Amino acid sequence: MMTTTPSIDLVMGSRLRNRRMTRGIDKATLAKAVGDTETHINAFELGIERIDPRSMLALCGALHVNIGYFFEPWAEQLRSHRTQTQAAAKFKLQHSEDDTSGSEAMRDTLISEAPARTREHRAR
Repeated sequence: MMTTTPSIDLVMGSRLRNRRMTRGIDKATLAKAVGDTETHINAFELGIERIDPRSMLALCGALHVNIGYFFEPWAEQLRSHRTQTQAAAKFKLQHSEDDTSGSEAMRDTLISEAPARTREHRAR
């Protein structure tokens, strides 16, 4: 069975490699700076291995980058999702209030019309 690497690991690995190369740091130097092995850094960069939180913090420090750097590709998606979630919650709240008042209004209407309907039914 062939395994596939989740796209998030590939993207984060690619961003790690890009940042390392931009800073002019080779894998061996980065590995030493974060207390890891060159092989492990290579696995991170290729997306073969997921970057664990401890390694992520060490890499951020060694590469002089904020942790958000690794998540930038998803930042807009997260903002959009948050906005949609907030809008849906607001819509639900507004309509649940409308439904309650609507239900109460419907109940009141049915109660007030009940005697008239009963008389009409008996008249038939």
